[in-house]
Amino acid sequence: MNPTVEVEELTVSLTTKDASLSIVRNMHFAIHCGEILALVGKSGCGKSITAKAILRLLPSYASISGKILYQGQNLLELSLKEMQRIRGSHIAFVSQDALTALNPLMRIGDQILETIHTHIPHLSNKEAHHYAVDLLQELGLQEHHYYTYPHQLSGGMRQRTLLAIALAAKPKILIADEPTTSLDRESQQEILLLLKSLQRNHGLGILLISHDLHAVNTIADSVHVMQEGRVLERTLTTTFFSSQPYPYTQRLHRSKSVVQGEKSPLITTQALCKDYSHRNRKQQVLKDLHLAIHEREIVGLVGKSGAGKSTLVRLLLRLEEPTGGSIFFENRSLLSLSKRELFSFRRQCQIVFQDPASSLNPMMTVETILREPLVIHKLRKEKAILEQSLVRVGLDPALLKRYPHACSGGERQRISLARALMLQPRFLICDEALSMLDAQTQLNIAQLLKQLARELHLAILFISHDLPIVQAIADRIVVLERGRIIPSSIDKPKRDREHCSRLFLR
Repeated sequence: MNPTVEVEELTVSLTTKDASLSIVRNMHFAIHCGEILALVGKSGCGKSITAKAILRLLPSYASISGKILYQGQNLLELSLKEMQRIRGSHIAFVSQDALTALNPLMRIGDQILETIHTHIPHLSNKEAHHYAVDLLQELGLQEHHYYTYPHQLSGGMRQRTLLAIALAAKPKILIADEPTTSLDRESQQEILLLLKSLQRNHGLGILLISHDLHAVNTIADSVHVMQEGRVLERTLTTTFFSSQPYPYTQRLHRSKSVVQGEKSPLITTQALCKDYSHRNRKQQVLKDLHLAIHEREIVGLVGKSGAGKSTLVRLLLRLEEPTGGSIFFENRSLLSLSKRELFSFRRQCQIVFQDPASSLNPMMTVETILREPLVIHKLRKEKAILEQSLVRVGLDPALLKRYPHACSGGERQRISLARALMLQPRFLICDEALSMLDAQTQLNIAQLLKQLARELHLAILFISHDLPIVQAIADRIVVLERGRIIPSSIDKPKRDREHCSRLFLR
């Protein structure tokens, strides 16, 4: 079978004022129609850079050499106008940062229609509308989501929308950069099976970039392992999971404790409710929610996309007001705080978001990003403190001079964690904080969070759809289903784990 995309001696270097850094070195691989090739490796090894190089989406300071052949034509020799005809209709791309990839000012349906009208102009408006709705439904969304905006969807729904846009022009090659990162385990499985179906039924060639070995094992035909910009190992998926001759590959596979809280809860909710209105229709997102989190306790909150997890976070941070109920921090109502008191509370309550590309200011260096909360709260801001914060989350202090876009997805997420810890908070919310990290780094950060909870008397609400990670880190697991907490989850963690397994691993 002739390859549709063939990469030969691909080398990518990023040049700044200070130095030139080689990110990808002499890469060789081919993507065939009807085949799923998985590219795996730790965050920062060059996976995403390789994917963006294929579509020539790298910034101007990136230097690319070698060949990228699409049906025998070298993409590196094409003009920008010629590349625009290739993107979308021939080779599509799905990124891991759904919130930044979607236009916040356009409805979901309009964004899908934009792709359809650009690449399939012969469809009428009515036909394009029906096609867009069918795509949404095929990816697990409903027809009414066609009229919503990105901020009205959960992280998982936004990621599925990105996939719908990518598939709208019926491309031959799909580059999927962590396509299931923001989805719960059940939705991950649905999307993976859909990708496998597209591969089989339509001859779609897929480059799957992932650190999730479960996803790789589910759908990939072959695996390329990357380390420090090079392909370390090329093998069939069955061989990859049955034999790991390289020590680095063995570490990837191996990456695949209970602390009792204080008697008085640090933060509690009582009968918490939240309703949204859309087109004169009321939707109840949270219903009579009771939750208590103690000092030195890590509570895992799990549930399908759209269950209300992110809504709960916004209420706890007072970014939105509840429809009913109450929230207490150290037995004091958060709903009655003055602006000055709320400012003080937010120093004690920090959050790590699931989309670091949207939560980190792209115009600031890492040093400025970490220094900003110290400046706002008038605290010590020596450079040594900033360097120590990066080391604590497993990063090189040399990153202080970089901008977020010059860091990998995993590095950006760890920078977000470092920033959240700068103010030494008492309550930390991790909203899918590990979802964009490879398995080994996930484990390292999970162990770090457990250590911080003990040493700093930190209460942590750990929100995730990745049940194995939640089980590894959480002292107690709470299941959120259709806006309600399952009653047995608060007092019976063992039964809760069993219920989680039925929900997410079936």
